Amino acid sequence: MSSQPGPNPATNPFVQPYVEMWSQFLEQANETTRRMMQSDDGHSDPRLWQRRWMQATSQSIDAYLRSPFFLNAMKQNMDAIIETKMKVNDLQKEFTRNANIPTASDISGLFERVRGMDEMILARLGEIQDRLEGLEAAVEASQKGASPDKPAN
Repeated sequence: MSSQPGPNPATNPFVQPYVEMWSQFLEQANETTRRMMQSDDGHSDPRLWQRRWMQATSQSIDAYLRSPFFLNAMKQNMDAIIETKMKVNDLQKEFTRNANIPTASDISGLFERVRGMDEMILARLGEIQDRLEGLEAAVEASQKGASPDKPAN
C-alpha cells in the first residue's frame, strides 16, 4: 500500500509532459556535465562549458515546444482568444445598436448616399445652367431681331 494518499502526480496527464521534459533535461544536463568532466584535462574553457550548456538547454526547450501537449495547449488558447474576440465584437455591435450609436458601416453608407445626392444635384444644376444659357441666347437673339425704334416687351 502506498504511503501517499491520492493518485501519483507523475501519472497525471496534465503533469506528465512536464515531468518527462524535466527528466530529459536533467538527463541531458547530467550527461553533458559528465562528458565535460571526463574531457577536462585541467585546462577547462568556460566558453566550451557555456556552449554545451546552451546546446543542452536549447535541445530540451525545443523538445518541449514541439511536444503535442504544448502545441495542443497553444491551439486551445488561440481558439479561446478568437472566441472571446468574436463575443466582444458581438456585444459591441449589440450595444451600439441598442444605444443608437452609428457604426462605421452606417457612416460609410450615409457618406455614399450624400455623395450620390451631390452628384445628382450637380447634374441637375448642369441641366439648369444649359437651359438658362439657351434662354439667354434666345432672349439675346430676339432683342437683336427687334428694331431699335420698337421697344422690347
